[in-house]
Amino acid sequence: VTVKYQHQPTADFQLDDAACHGYNLQLTFEGETDGDARFDWYSNDTLYFSGMNAKSLEIPLGYGITNRSVGLRIDENGCVDNVRKSVAVQPVLDFWAENTEGCTALKVQFDFEATEPVDQFLWDFGDGNTSGEKRPLHSFENQTDFIQKFDVSLKITSTEGCENTGTIKNMITAYPAPRVSFSPAPPTALITDPVIHFENLSSGATRYEWDFGDGSSSMQESPTHRYESMGRYEVSLLSANSFGCLDSASAMVSVAFDQIFPPTAFSPNAVNPEDREFRIYSEGVVNEGYKLLIFNRWGEVIFESRSMEKGWDGTMKNRGNAPAGVYPWVIEYYDSLGEKHHQQGTITMVF
Repeated sequence: VTVKYQHQPTADFQLDDAACHGYNLQLTFEGETDGDARFDWYSNDTLYFSGMNAKSLEIPLGYGITNRSVGLRIDENGCVDNVRKSVAVQPVLDFWAENTEGCTALKVQFDFEATEPVDQFLWDFGDGNTSGEKRPLHSFENQTDFIQKFDVSLKITSTEGCENTGTIKNMITAYPAPRVSFSPAPPTALITDPVIHFENLSSGATRYEWDFGDGSSSMQESPTHRYESMGRYEVSLLSANSFGCLDSASAMVSVAFDQIFPPTAFSPNAVNPEDREFRIYSEGVVNEGYKLLIFNRWGEVIFESRSMEKGWDGTMKNRGNAPAGVYPWVIEYYDSLGEKHHQQGTITMVF
């Protein structure tokens, strides 16, 4: 009896030393055969190529596949051996932004695309800030007077633990904004001289739009404005630079009541009715809180009124008529802005 032994092949192949591979993998047979043999090469358990003595080839790994592997089956005269090895691939990365230029603070929405499932993200926005979000929204600040450009990079780590990093130079362009401020002088003007000058302290601006809060406006750099009535006004300044970037500032100013200018004399026997009593006529004074006191020469109160509608006609508290002469008076009142005032003086009564 003649016994013939067939050679048992050994299936093995070489992978490069990289932990993460490209999508096309070069494989080289490193096993053992003793003559001709059929080589069946597999990619992810799917037969990719079959041929006699095919000891070297490039095999694609496919995209978006989990648990990748490459394998080899050798058949030498009916004697078979198999080997299978797991592989991981480096993901291909692309990223972009919805908008890449604009005025500070420039809000930019980022997005990405990768050929493999991704577990970890590290965005570097080039301005000292980073993010681990998948699709971050980032605000780029430019506090200079010049255009600023920012390099943006993204590092991803796939579920297989493979990394890839992409960088786009000068990806984001942030234009500076003007820095707007102003100073009103005076911040509170009197109704007798209701003029306020606005000193523009802005920098980096080329266009100005003022709103004085009373329906008036100006495009002067440092305007002067006259108000027509008492009140509090919010003044705003909107400025733009050559890039079309805007900034604004606002401040409150007031036009306040000055003082009452009362008459210096009256006569109960005057021809004109308005000259027959000592009465305060003044816009900007409210009736609530109003008080007028008339004194005799001994400092005694001979008349009191708590209404602007009621003036002194020379009659005293005891209903007698005061003699002609000079009488001290004191008045307390509130203006329409709620400010309290105190004035005093003398009134001459003649017959």
